[in-house]
Amino acid sequence: MQDNVSGYIKKELPPKIGIIGLVLFIAGVLLGIVGFMTEPERAAFSYLPAYMFLVSIAIGSLFLIAIEYLAGADWSVPFRRIAEFLASLIPLLFIMVIPLLFHMNDIFAWMHREITTGDPVLQVKTPYLNPVFFIIRVLLIILIWSLFYYKFINNSRKQDSTVASLLLETV
Repeated sequence: MQDNVSGYIKKELPPKIGIIGLVLFIAGVLLGIVGFMTEPERAAFSYLPAYMFLVSIAIGSLFLIAIEYLAGADWSVPFRRIAEFLASLIPLLFIMVIPLLFHMNDIFAWMHREITTGDPVLQVKTPYLNPVFFIIRVLLIILIWSLFYYKFINNSRKQDSTVASLLLETV
């Protein structure tokens, strides 16, 4: 039996899939913690590209949503939902950046005073390249991205509610 005119039939995933995913997620988190406890510097260097990969997916998706709004692309609503789902990583970036902030000294050479005092180029950049300004800058950027994300999501929810009310009026 078909649920609608297009012939789409929604199929539920087996509950075992969710349990397997949760177990794998917990195992990954525990292995990450073990990595940070046994070899923190190596774990921090490995965590940085993984974090930046997730940031690039989230911000790329947010950028795609912004372009669709700027262009007024009504045709892209189904595709925009996928980009909104991928951009939902942005609020999690606040939590995911914590290991990097705790291991800044391991990752970035310019965090060490003895290195910056011996290099005339780094001395000029000291107002920008310092731990306090780095933390403020990272948190402020993630906050701005989050504000844009929530603005776009709220706009989509308003659009969904107005479309749903229009459909109900016509029926």
